[in-house]
Amino acid sequence: MKQEIESLNQDLKELKRDKKELREAHDKIQREVERMDIRTIKLEDKQERIESKELEYQLRFRNIWEDSKEDIRKTTIEIISNMLQCPIEEAEDRTDRVYRINTNYAKRNKTPRDVIVNFTKKIFRDEILKANNDQPVIFKGKKIAILKEYPTETLNRRRKYLFLTDELKKHNLRHKSWSRIDMFWVSKQITLCVKKVTILPRQYSDHCPLELIINQKENSWRWKLDGNLLKKKEDIERNRKILEEFLKLNNKHETPPFIIWDVSKATMRGYFLQ
Repeated sequence: MKQEIESLNQDLKELKRDKKELREAHDKIQREVERMDIRTIKLEDKQERIESKELEYQLRFRNIWEDSKEDIRKTTIEIISNMLQCPIEEAEDRTDRVYRINTNYAKRNKTPRDVIVNFTKKIFRDEILKANNDQPVIFKGKKIAILKEYPTETLNRRRKYLFLTDELKKHNLRHKSWSRIDMFWVSKQITLCVKKVTILPRQYSDHCPLELIINQKENSWRWKLDGNLLKKKEDIERNRKILEEFLKLNNKHETPPFIIWDVSKATMRGYFLQ
């Protein structure tokens, strides 16, 4: 009986030891999985940034009439030339690649396939967007939609908030509007240049005015005695007379000498500042 109990105790100890080893192995695997998840998230973010950087040179043209024998590059360059009011040769130099792609939107709505346009520089793409915002593009009697390109992951994240768009539409809010006006919207290029933003007191308007300070230089200035004031004989004589006059008026026995000396230095400093 005693041997059986000892044997059971030994088996329990082995089970506890095995359980501890399994728990440690599980924890180690869990930590490895967490590290792999962090690395995967970082890689996904890096890939999204790279994709976003590449798409900065690209625009999507929608609703350009499609023909079986079309020269889509020539047609697109003609549209760009009319938008920017520039020669065809200049628009040709600014444009890199032009091609059509198949999309679910075109299949679902039975519209012409979208046209992807790659530009040689990002600034050219921005000029197209600005011109399109100022005046919509009409080609062969149809309005051309010009859209920015975004990474797929960014679009998937935006789909989670489409319910907010529907809610805003119910309240008939204006497109590209913002409900709060006591703030500044600045680009990334000048964010680091902003020194201070202050909400000022409201006086005449229905909202508080804002003060934005950019590229403010802080000059630390300290007064310094000009050594030339102590070199000329006329300056030395004048300063000596001023000091003698001060001592005659203030050299009293009830006043400690160190106080008279400190006050005399302050007096001379005042004359120098004048």
